[in-house]
Amino acid sequence: MLVGLGLVAWQLPWRRHITSEQFSVDGRGLITPTAVNGNPVEPVSYVLSHQSRVTALAVYLELVAPQQPVQRRWLFRSQCHPRDFRRLTRLILSQAQSARETL
Repeated sequence: MLVGLGLVAWQLPWRRHITSEQFSVDGRGLITPTAVNGNPVEPVSYVLSHQSRVTALAVYLELVAPQQPVQRRWLFRSQCHPRDFRRLTRLILSQAQSARETL
């Protein structure tokens, strides 16, 4: 099942403009950017890293792809549909549990 997410990420601190990013997420944790500022982008599939975390108000996403720099993002609860936020948090928590079980 694919979930569309809207995400706002701040660029470098001295460049105070806001970038709007949209992602597609499947149930296995594969994340594909679909648009930046409403413009389509070349699809690169990222995987949620085990460093991704869930907090009460936001999730920290660490996205890894072969031969790409690691992407780090904060996604706040208010930045996407509540249903999508819950799905993403469940995905991160299930990956964290799977990682603990393999230890």
